[in-house]
Amino acid sequence: MKQTMKQYRQGKLWRRAVFLTILAALETPYNTGTYALFFWLMETGRLDYLFIYVPAYIAGYGLIFVLGKLKVKAVNRYQAQALTEIKLDCVKDAICTGKDTAEVLSFLDNDLKLVMDSYFGNILNIIGKVSLIVFTLCLTLTSNWIFALIYLVLGAIPLKLSGFLSKKVEEKTKKYSRSVQETTGLVKDVIRNKSTLMNYNVIAAAIKRTKEMIFRSESSLADRNDRMADANLILNFVYASINMLPIAVGIYMGIKGYISISAFVAVQYSSGWIVGSLGLLASLSAGIKGTRPLCEKIEGFVQWTPEELKEYEDVEKVEFQHVDFSYTPEKEILRDVSFQAEPGRRVLIQGPSGSGKSTLLKLISGELKPVAGKVLLNGKEMEHRKIGYVTQSPAMFSDTIRYNLTLGRDFPEEKLLDAVGRAGLGEFIAEKGLDYRLEEAGDNISGGQRQRIEIARALLYDCSVLLVDEGTSALDKETAAKVHDTILNVGKTVIEVAHYIPEDVKAQFDVVLNLE
Repeated sequence: MKQTMKQYRQGKLWRRAVFLTILAALETPYNTGTYALFFWLMETGRLDYLFIYVPAYIAGYGLIFVLGKLKVKAVNRYQAQALTEIKLDCVKDAICTGKDTAEVLSFLDNDLKLVMDSYFGNILNIIGKVSLIVFTLCLTLTSNWIFALIYLVLGAIPLKLSGFLSKKVEEKTKKYSRSVQETTGLVKDVIRNKSTLMNYNVIAAAIKRTKEMIFRSESSLADRNDRMADANLILNFVYASINMLPIAVGIYMGIKGYISISAFVAVQYSSGWIVGSLGLLASLSAGIKGTRPLCEKIEGFVQWTPEELKEYEDVEKVEFQHVDFSYTPEKEILRDVSFQAEPGRRVLIQGPSGSGKSTLLKLISGELKPVAGKVLLNGKEMEHRKIGYVTQSPAMFSDTIRYNLTLGRDFPEEKLLDAVGRAGLGEFIAEKGLDYRLEEAGDNISGGQRQRIEIARALLYDCSVLLVDEGTSALDKETAAKVHDTILNVGKTVIEVAHYIPEDVKAQFDVVLNLE
């Protein structure tokens, strides 16, 4: 089922926000009615009513104030919920589709702000303005319906302007969104690759380019806001001009005695609010239409069911039966590959770059599917598998070591300590503790410690098979030897791919498979 923006406009918090927005719109007709009433008191000379109406007015306005405050709280609570749901859907979509991190961050940090203000915010504002128009219209028609109709007919004329003006805003919004995405990507690249830029003495040029991109992005936002402001100014000017026509008619009717001063004030004041609100409706509608490109991004999010809700099966035996694989028909990566990894066996796969070593591991993990042949796990083709994976760039989260091991699941303390001990992290954990917090990508610990955390994670989850993809290639010789000693002696089935490996380490493997 296609995702729509409507799914974020439902539920208890949404209904409460709408209900209180409607009630809060009573403030304008309440003020208008009491304003006209005071003119009526002056016309009729009913001084005795003044001492009744003033306290009643203050009490009524106190109630209006409370409704306004409740409305603000309800809208804020709803927006917090909507933001949470959209951000979560964005993250799920990125996981499912493999979107670039810069694109996701650009949407969350920039585009989503426009959506909340110009889409959800404007929808609630429209509900409030429509409610104001309905309530005030009832008051206006009871005062002098002919004068009121003149006001309303003239006030509705400029509504057609909003469609034309909103198209211009939409074009600027698309341009801004693209610009922000490009700028976010450049900033991430410059920060991530700062060492390379400094080595080649081009950091100044990179900063200059970054400045130009940031300025272009901010200028794009300014252009979008300018277009939005222009649309509002044009609509406001048109409505202000048209608003004078019924006032002139009202003055004529008052001079001729066709309408009382209190009725004129009631109609003029309330109809002025109606006409002004109609103008704002056009402006708010243009703002909503301007967010259409961003809403389409949200509606395009892939609906995703977390894999962790499905039952995963532990893998003990791996078998390749005449497996072929190619990314494109023109370039074959693997051809007729067959081998077995029995429980507890240690298999080394070697070969030059491009021979398909990492591809082979991805076939085992299920990330890729063979073009021909079979990859059997525990003697069958398995859909959801539990496998430990050690890479040269271990997955590290900016959180505690405990979280990096458990990934949010509950494990007994003794099982955690057993896993880190078997992975060779006992002394490190004794010194730092499981609640020691890692920086981004684990930059505050060594490469060997990152590798061991990933090994401990696989042990904690009791994975019988450990896949190692160039797991020690980025380490110095001494650290690599220690990590290899850990990997090859944890009592698991180990399948490692490596471009180069020392002969003394190579001798510890049971099977060596060479790819060409």
